[in-house]
Order: sequence, then structure tokens, then C-alpha cells
Amino acid sequence: SINLPGGTLRRRTAEDALLMRNFFVENDLISAEVQQFYHDGSMALHTRNLKYGKLKNGQFMTVPSALIKRGKSHFLSFAFGVDVIVGNNGYIFISTTPKQGSELDGGMKETEERTEPLS
Repeated sequence: SINLPGGTLRRRTAEDALLMRNFFVENDLISAEVQQFYHDGSMALHTRNLKYGKLKNGQFMTVPSALIKRGKSHFLSFAFGVDVIVGNNGYIFISTTPKQGSELDGGMKETEERTEPLS
């Protein structure tokens, strides 16, 4: 399934796969659950709700994975306006908490046209 703009959840189709470039480009940072690994080395990612999606307006960093303790939730939100996503692989994303009333879309807004080629 896929979360579309406005929070619409529906089954992914072949057409959706072709239109993903409207939402994501190379080097975008996303948050998702790994649903399945395939024999050819590829994997299926799953975004169950709007807390997953494109990560923006924050800082990405890495630490040794041995420093990360498994927990019930790796999405932390602090009262002073900071959200932290901690991956079991040592990846950490720190951002400000979205303002109340702002549209939560999982990062699924169409990307702006780029005037320069990606390298």
C-alpha cells in the first residue's frame, strides 16, 4: 500500500511505480519499514502510516550501530519541539516537531522541477 497526498492510503499499482519520480528523486532521505528481502538483493519497503515518508527539515547523522538499543519505538518526540528517529543501523534523523494544524503528508508532495541535472 502507498500513502498519497492528503493521507489517502491505497494499494500500489504499476502506474504508481512509474509516477514515484513525481514524489521522490535520487538522494532523498526516507523513513520506512523493510517488509521483505528478495533473492536478487532488492527489498520491499512499507510505509504503514504518515509518520513514515520523506524526511526533510532536519539533520541526518550516523553512530555505530552497537550504541543503539532496541526499543518498542524508535520515533521519539520531545516536549521542547524536537523529533528524533533512531534506526537500528545507527542512522539518526533529528528535526523540529511539525506545527499543530500543519498538513502531515508523509513527504508525499510532488517535487519541484530541477533546472540542473542530478550528478
